Amino acid sequence: MANKTILVDLWPAVYTKFCGIAQDTRLNFKLFSQLNHIDTAGLIYSARYESLKKYQHSDDPKIIESQSREFLVSALGKPFNIRELTPKKDLFKMAKFFFQLLLEKRCDLYPISPQHFSLLWQEVLCHGLDNSDQTTMQANDYYYSNLTSYHAIFNARNHRNLLLNTSGFDFVYFPQVSPLRVSSNTVKLVRFHDNFPISAPDVTKEEYFKYYVLALENCAEDAVFVCDSEVSRQELLILYPHVEQRSIVIPCALTAEYQAIANAKSKVATVINAHRSKRITANHPAKTEHDYPFILSVGTMEPRKNYLTLLHAWEKLQQSADKSLKLIIVGNPGWKASQIEKELLPHIESGNVVHLENLSVEELATLYSAAQAFVFPSYAEGFGYPPLEAMQCHCPVIASDITTHREIYGDAALYCNPYDYQDLAAKLYELLYADPQLTLRTRLIKRAEEKITEYSVAYLSQRWQQILITDWKKIGLKR
Repeated sequence: MANKTILVDLWPAVYTKFCGIAQDTRLNFKLFSQLNHIDTAGLIYSARYESLKKYQHSDDPKIIESQSREFLVSALGKPFNIRELTPKKDLFKMAKFFFQLLLEKRCDLYPISPQHFSLLWQEVLCHGLDNSDQTTMQANDYYYSNLTSYHAIFNARNHRNLLLNTSGFDFVYFPQVSPLRVSSNTVKLVRFHDNFPISAPDVTKEEYFKYYVLALENCAEDAVFVCDSEVSRQELLILYPHVEQRSIVIPCALTAEYQAIANAKSKVATVINAHRSKRITANHPAKTEHDYPFILSVGTMEPRKNYLTLLHAWEKLQQSADKSLKLIIVGNPGWKASQIEKELLPHIESGNVVHLENLSVEELATLYSAAQAFVFPSYAEGFGYPPLEAMQCHCPVIASDITTHREIYGDAALYCNPYDYQDLAAKLYELLYADPQLTLRTRLIKRAEEKITEYSVAYLSQRWQQILITDWKKIGLKR
């Protein structure tokens, strides 16, 4: 039996290090690379208008090396922002950019020279993967395209069908909804994380709504949706009941990089000093860990993550139970971050709240391992990586009582009402101060050890293998 071929869109991994979608993209790319009878390739494209140029199809290794080097230098630089162009200064540049968008109807694939794998590993693939994965990743083929992220947005908003030439592949995997068409012989696999732009527009950017709806409508015509939870799948089916036979559930995989760190408490001060947010934090010296108990939360700084409820619960707990208890928040700025940071600032200036950014996997594992508890109070999630990472590091978890969390974490977490800070404070008190024998803490950690096995790469590989080799035939797709 000839091997099946799959092309994986690596776009989120190109421009984001540690967000959930980027992590899911890298781990699924690794997972596909380890499957039997599957040949895997990665696709890189750019957010820069310079990448719109025409490239030469060639078998000459020198041309392949030169062209792919030119592309990667452009693509892996600072993403191009069309708002940075001013009409008076950049009129010709803007006109050329939009003219190229109008003309382009098909995007081709061009090979990346193996000589540039080191750059791909360092800039795109290594975050969240182990160094031992390099050999597996290097065995894959890589391609780039005369495609930019602006192509996808422009064509979706103008109801134009832009074709990605995937004729050499059995499957293409998109890590999020995409308006791109694929060749008629290729099955389009789309990772469906959530439906927030439609179901919860108050927690997403307004300008993203139109693009998302048009991209989702495009996918609903012919794509196979691979949902990361049954909750997400049911949200999809409310909008598009006809895709029921083309929708399946395969959870996100966990990287094995998150493990309990020995002597983690002694290393916390070093992590804090290295990664305090330079945008909003005052220069307060980090305290030594023996008098620095803390609760931890991780996630993009945006309203959906519900940091203000956590802040109020922590305030109540600190005033009533433990004045020494600190709050550490790890998260890069997102939508409406300034509103949250304004509320945090007085506590940051007093040294009671610490805001960190841009941590490595090992540094984040250090905090998970040293924290008294991990709190994840989101209003809405499609999956939710951080609580599972905390469980890997033997840190007990309190999560908001929403259907997604109940499905993903099961009985391995405590649950709180995300709209009631007093309920969250009560759950924290129950875990930290009303359990002197550590019975609850021990039970949660034990259950977590069992739960995380459901999200291992090895376990989920079996399901992906079945889908790519056998089950695609059962969903009525013509190839």
